[in-house]
Amino acid sequence: MSERVVGIIGASSLVGDCLLPLCVQSGAGVVAWSRTATVRRDPGIEWRLLNPAMGMGDRGDTVRPISDWIIVAPIWVIPEHFALLEACGARRIVALSSTSRFVKGDSSDPGEQRVAARLA
Repeated sequence: MSERVVGIIGASSLVGDCLLPLCVQSGAGVVAWSRTATVRRDPGIEWRLLNPAMGMGDRGDTVRPISDWIIVAPIWVIPEHFALLEACGARRIVALSSTSRFVKGDSSDPGEQRVAARLA
């Protein structure tokens, strides 16, 4: 991997799937974190399994320094990963969220209303 490494939480999500090749094309090494085990073998990407029950990743005792992070998982799960971010030495975090907080609060769908309330 290159010297510059980016950690991505939510890497197997729809947004993560689009983001991964862009990070690799930029020349960054990527450590892709997901809650689901993946069998993908992407050049330039190291896949890791998140284990929120441990408060860290699958190999919590062997985390590598990663100062730059992009989080595309649901924003409310970020606190579950604070120990991992701290152990890796996170210095910059970009987290994507949703406009649902603003546009779905008055939805006729109770599930969408709950998501909007949770985001708020």
